[in-house]
Amino acid sequence: MYFKTVRRFSLVIGLILIMLSVSVMAVLAQGTTPVPPVIPALQLGDTAIEGVWDDRCAGVTITAKDAEGNVLGTGVIQADGSFTIDLDDPLTCGPVYLTGQCGPNALAHTLWVHPPNPPTVNTGWPGDTTVTGNWNPCWFLANDMITAYEVGGGAIAAAHVQQNGEVLGTGFIQSDGSFEIPLNRPLEVGDVIIVCCEHGVCSSELPPVPIPEPATLLLLGSGLAGLASYVGLRRRRR
Repeated sequence: MYFKTVRRFSLVIGLILIMLSVSVMAVLAQGTTPVPPVIPALQLGDTAIEGVWDDRCAGVTITAKDAEGNVLGTGVIQADGSFTIDLDDPLTCGPVYLTGQCGPNALAHTLWVHPPNPPTVNTGWPGDTTVTGNWNPCWFLANDMITAYEVGGGAIAAAHVQQNGEVLGTGFIQSDGSFEIPLNRPLEVGDVIIVCCEHGVCSSELPPVPIPEPATLLLLGSGLAGLASYVGLRRRRR
C-alpha cells in the first residue's frame, strides 16, 4: 500500500511538472518583444558600455561590435536587467552594434559614439544652389546619404524634420566628412535649413537665410558699375 501511494504521488508530481514545462515553453514560444535597453550616451575613449536591458533576459550574453563586425567586448544581463560590457580598447568614432539572443527573440540595438563637436553647415545666401559643410566623423560612415530640409521658420521640432520638412536636396558625405548638397531650388530669404544624415542625426538649425547687407549690395553695385565703365572705355578706344 505504501509503495502504491508513493508511486501515485510521484506520478501526480511528474504530471504537474510536465504541465508546467509545457506552459513555460508556450509562453516562451509566444514571447513578448524585449524592452529596448536604456544606455547612457557613449563618449570617445569610453572603456565600458553600461546600461539596463529587459530583466526577463537575465543570463543572456550581449556582444558589442563595430561597423566592420569586430567584437569590442561582451557582457551578461544580470537579474535586475543591468549589464556591463568591458571593452578591449577605448571607443573610437562610429556606430556600436549590440546583439544577443533572449529565448526566441533576437536582441539588437545600435549606438553612436558622441563626438565633442556637432556637424557644421555653412551659412547660405539668397540664390545659393548648394548647401555645404562638414560632418563629424563620429556620426557618419563614408558615402552616407545626407539631406537638406527647409523647416518653415523653425516651426518643426527636430525629431520630425525628416517627416515634415521640405526636402531641398540630397548628397553624400565624403570620407573626410565634407559634403555638398545640390538644391532643388535656390535658397530664399528666411529659409531655415537643417541637414540630416540617413542615421537620423541632424545639425542644429541654421539662422534664417539673411537679406544681403547694404554694404554688400553697395560693393556689388560698385563692382558692376566699374565693369561697365571698363567695357565702355575699351569700346571708345576702338
